Amino acid sequence: MWRGEDFKLPLREKFRRYIEYIRISEANKIARRYFIMNSFDGSVTILGVLLGVIFGGITDPSQIVGIGIATGVALMVSGFSGTIIAEEAERNKDIKELEESMLMDLKDTVYTRAARFSIVYVGIVNAIAPFLSIIISLTPLFLALANLVPVDIALSATIVVAISYMGILGILISNITGRSKLREAVKLMAIGIITTIIVSIILKPI
Repeated sequence: MWRGEDFKLPLREKFRRYIEYIRISEANKIARRYFIMNSFDGSVTILGVLLGVIFGGITDPSQIVGIGIATGVALMVSGFSGTIIAEEAERNKDIKELEESMLMDLKDTVYTRAARFSIVYVGIVNAIAPFLSIIISLTPLFLALANLVPVDIALSATIVVAISYMGILGILISNITGRSKLREAVKLMAIGIITTIIVSIILKPI
């Protein structure tokens, strides 16, 4: 993906070089978008899972946590592999277009190495984002596993945490757009509440 000699560098130099790759490829901008988007996906997904287990009558916190973690792992694998495929195609296209415009081979240049590194970097961020949002949302159920809170309270609290996390994502979005923090937070939380209502209506007759 990038030069093997990068792995032979001292840790500090290796870190400095990777930071430089991120700067050249502007990977942080892409990673930031992926993080917010996929964290939101993770929150919405765990809402659906939680409502499914509630209406399905599952009350064992270990089963619910297991289902949640399995969902998070699936989203993590999907996020990483999907990003690698999409970003590799985009970066290869950019490199080819740049080579054609410059009439030169960019193979093994710092630009190409930075582009290759950014693919993995963005893929990792994209993989972590939904898993992190799910683990944070499941926090009350971890407390239920330790018999610190009743399961029914933990389930309700998990839904609240998931929707609240959406509000935090809204604040992050406001830092990018410059819009009102409150407006963006409320907007994303409203989506979570609407999702909860719709799924509850669908599952209630079942």
